[in-house]
Formats: sequence, structure tokens, C-alpha cells
Amino acid sequence: EILLWARSRDLPVLVDGAHAPGMLDLNLDELGTLGATFYTGNFHKWCCSPKGAAFLWVNPNWQLPVHPTVVSHGYGAQGDRPTLWSEFDWTGTDEHSAWLCAPEAIDFLGSLLPDGWPGIRKRNLELLTEGAAVVDSVLKTGVKPHPQMQGMLWTFPLEGYPADLGRILWEKAQLDTFVNPCYLGGPPVLRLSAFLYNDISDYEKLAEALKVLR
Repeated sequence: EILLWARSRDLPVLVDGAHAPGMLDLNLDELGTLGATFYTGNFHKWCCSPKGAAFLWVNPNWQLPVHPTVVSHGYGAQGDRPTLWSEFDWTGTDEHSAWLCAPEAIDFLGSLLPDGWPGIRKRNLELLTEGAAVVDSVLKTGVKPHPQMQGMLWTFPLEGYPADLGRILWEKAQLDTFVNPCYLGGPPVLRLSAFLYNDISDYEKLAEALKVLR
């Protein structure tokens, strides 16, 4: 709805995809048709690429006026390749290893399950749903995301726990869990996620630790 609203007013829109790549089945062409001008995201989370493997997608209608921060080789290049590629491919001395690893990482992960990436997303979502229920049996928040807006992350408010719970969980139980202040006010939050290297025992261990620390 936001994209369609912006398109009707000729407004450019940059979608900050952050860690959506891998978690969602992205269709950038469809987003472009709806009105997205730019889309950026990272491959280092769900796609397990090295950090620094971010990408920028630019709507074909906007590629000519977009330039890198450093103008270098490729500026004004002529030929069959899009000018955008020519300008961004070589902006001086840079380390491209993370970029080169990204497609290999995506292909490798997709080969681990018979259904590829759709199978990965299905498996992770099912595990997260089961694991979140185990953890919330201790927290008793009753928090459940909207079915149409649920990814591979689940956030719980931490009523009655210290703000430095993340450090305590690591020191007491060797659990590396994301605990962060709520910048809108209220208690800190605990963020759960699920991936191929997790199983239900991870969430059971966390639930036991939370029970002891409550």
C-alpha cells in the first residue's frame, strides 16, 4: 500500500530490507512494479555469507542517475552491460571476497534440504513456533505474531528480569541470546530465532535457564 501510494505521487522509495533476504521469498521485480525505487539488504544473516555482503537493487528506471560515492573506472562506460554495473563494479581498492562468497553460500544452503530455500523457511518457522511455545511456557507473555507477518524471529517482553539478562545467560548457562532494551519504553526484550543449526533442545535449555533466573 505504501509503494502504491508513493508511486501515485512520483515519490522515490528506498526499502530497507535489512535481514529479509533468506527469511522472505523476495521478488524484486514485483517490488519494482509496485513502485519500489531501491531495495537494500544483507546476506550475512540468513544466507550465512561473510559480513559486508550487502546488495543494492535499483529500479531500471532509476539506474542512470545513480552513482557510487567514489566515481572511478566505469563512469560513462559504453557497451552491453548496464552503466550501473560498470560504475559500481570497480570503485578502487576494495575487498570483494564477501560478495563472491554470497552466491556460493546461497546455493550451498539451498542444497541442504530437498525443497531448497522454501523448505528451509518452512522448517525454521515450524521450529521457531515450537521453540517459542516452550520459552513462553516460562515467560507467560502470550505474545504471538500475526500469521501473515511472522518471519524467523520472535520477540518477547522480559517482565521481571534484569536488563543485563543477556550477559547473565551467557555467564550462567553459556547461552548466547539476543536481549536488548526497548527503546520505546518498557521492559527489555528477548529475541528468538531459528535456523538449520538449531533444534528444540536449544529452546528447552533457554527455558530452563529463564525459570531458574526468574
